[in-house]
Amino acid sequence: MGKKSRSKSKKRAKKQAKLQIFAAPPEIVAAVDRISAEDRDWFALHPGVDSRVRPAAPYEFWPMFDSRDVEYVRVRQVRPGYRLRGPVLRRKRSKTEKVQ
Repeated sequence: MGKKSRSKSKKRAKKQAKLQIFAAPPEIVAAVDRISAEDRDWFALHPGVDSRVRPAAPYEFWPMFDSRDVEYVRVRQVRPGYRLRGPVLRRKRSKTEKVQ
């Protein structure tokens, strides 16, 4: 193996070490499947509507966001059977701001 080949394989190994793959636990997969089915059913019952905002479900955006940080979810139906979900995060209060 030449000097260039070793250098390339080291770079490739470094890149692969940075890549992290998360496998969701089965209970989270089941919860997201249930949430997706609920969204699908909601849009089937409201045929003229292409978006909705609903309360977030626990672990819906795992591992990107902690469940406590996501308050609502904006769901947009691009076409029947294809939906996009986006988190609406809780507003962080400053230490001096009062809760009403």
